[in-house]
Amino acid sequence: MCCQKLESDLACDRDVSELLSEFCSNVDTEESQLFADTVTDLSRQRAETVELVLARRRELDDCMSRWTEFDNRYQKLTDNLSTLLASVDGTKTLVAEDAIANIENVSITE
Repeated sequence: MCCQKLESDLACDRDVSELLSEFCSNVDTEESQLFADTVTDLSRQRAETVELVLARRRELDDCMSRWTEFDNRYQKLTDNLSTLLASVDGTKTLVAEDAIANIENVSITE
């Protein structure tokens, strides 16, 4: 009977520790203590798992941010190179210093 109440209570938004203390106060046997210990361990493991998932999410967000930054710089470099190629095609001449100056505008550490 207590287990059915616990199952129905777990289906709602109540805190696990609150449910556990209520369960232990209603039933005081060795089995209930074992159950309480198991629930406590599972609650701790859940908290650890949530923290690990959040840490992994932060790492992924950081990687995506770095990738986006790299992609933006890559796009800028290809745009500058396209401009240089169009200039060469149009005039058939290109001053090396101008080409170097245009490419240097795209910095790795920008």
